[in-house]
Amino acid sequence: MRRIITADSAETLAFSPRAPSTPQQKAPEVPWSETDSAVFHLTDDTFDRFLEEHPSALVMFYAPWCGHCKKMKPEYDEAAEILNRDKDSPGVLAAMDTTIHKSVGERYRISGFPTVKYFEKGEDRYTLPHLRSKDKIIEWLHNPQAPPPPEQSWEDTPSSVSHLGAEDFREALKKKKHALVMFYAPWCPHCKSAVPHFTTAAELFKEDRKIAYAAVDCTRGQNHDLCKQEGVEGYPTFNYYNYGKFAEKYIGERGEAGFIGFMRSLRGRDQEKAGKRKEEL
Repeated sequence: MRRIITADSAETLAFSPRAPSTPQQKAPEVPWSETDSAVFHLTDDTFDRFLEEHPSALVMFYAPWCGHCKKMKPEYDEAAEILNRDKDSPGVLAAMDTTIHKSVGERYRISGFPTVKYFEKGEDRYTLPHLRSKDKIIEWLHNPQAPPPPEQSWEDTPSSVSHLGAEDFREALKKKKHALVMFYAPWCPHCKSAVPHFTTAAELFKEDRKIAYAAVDCTRGQNHDLCKQEGVEGYPTFNYYNYGKFAEKYIGERGEAGFIGFMRSLRGRDQEKAGKRKEEL
């Protein structure tokens, strides 16, 4: 409907203070299980029966808030549509929100999202972290094979990087004047590229008790809330802390030169301040 402005109303508009605009409320997100999806959505009650009826099934365990799950959903939906149309389909795709249906998630020790598992005749055969795209999912189901053995985790590799979690994050950083923290996911390619450079920088400063290079694996269940609180929206994220207080996001180079140069500049400032204090005395 058109709004007609008369001379009187125009005068009122001209001299009246502008009314504050009401912020638009964001429409609540529709749960994946309630959308028009070709994926079978399971619950604690239907899980075991479904696997009995479908001898070859991929199950994606997810959390509604997980950004990587949201990114994978359309790929998973498209793959399910293609497989459901195929008369000789090699399997079916199912999904389960383990923040609601917790019993099955606990049974299979689901601690990170998304976790994709392959079940053959009801038996948990493989966990498949590399299946994220429609093409890879379909290709793998046509020729199911064991995934390559997992690489040794960064946390289990000896280095001068401090690996922290929700339980010790605050206390550990309070003791350090300068701490550069890398929030990461083990499967993230950009994280893998940064690890050796970050580790080298940590080794260079290992004798300096005021400095820490630390890392947090955001895929570990207990670390989800911590990473969210620290503003982690993608991997890797680098935050700089001063005696445990967030100071700034590191946006420099992700090579040795960047990580080392950043810390050297901080220590240089410390020395300048110390020198000025001596002059004042």
